[in-house]
Amino acid sequence: MAKTYETGVLEGIATWAHLTEGEVFQGTPTGKLSITVQPSKTDADKMAQIAAECFEEFKNSSENAKKKFTGEPNLGAKEDKDGNIVFKFVANEKIHTKNGQELKKTIPIFDGAGNEVTNKIKGNIGNGSIIGVSYQLFPYHNSSRTFGVSLRLQGIQIIKYVPYGGHDAASMGFAKHDGAFDGSSIIADTDEEDIAGEVPFPAEEDF
Repeated sequence: MAKTYETGVLEGIATWAHLTEGEVFQGTPTGKLSITVQPSKTDADKMAQIAAECFEEFKNSSENAKKKFTGEPNLGAKEDKDGNIVFKFVANEKIHTKNGQELKKTIPIFDGAGNEVTNKIKGNIGNGSIIGVSYQLFPYHNSSRTFGVSLRLQGIQIIKYVPYGGHDAASMGFAKHDGAFDGSSIIADTDEEDIAGEVPFPAEEDF
């Protein structure tokens, strides 16, 4: 069993959350729960350095002295279509116990106050949400050309929630402007009676 070299928390913008049901790739279930995170440039550089140091420690250990490593390790990071560095965190969807049982993996998910969120929110985290991911790093060597560091998903804290299919201003490319129009300062003065009065037919009429 691989040694756990590092644990920590990475914050960033969430995309492609599969936290209650396993992800599916080209119609085939992968058996993995996963989420992709885009951190700040500074945090991305730190995360890449941590993963690289983790792998070097693993590679240079006495137990791996005779193993061959051809090429660069996979450190769980890639560049998205916009040129941002993103990290993908994964966990097995099912857990197999020693007595032969198969259990469904549950990822703990908390709000900004540290309270566990409802199942409805867990399965409805949309792109653009701001989260923190609790992770563990597991270096691996499957062959001379397949090796690196797996980013294991342990838990999530939701700092800013965007529901699946929803939008916020930032996710649509809008910037925040100081001193600009603030819609939250306007209190609606239309009550239920006003709304009912605008209906162009009697309330008791059948349709």
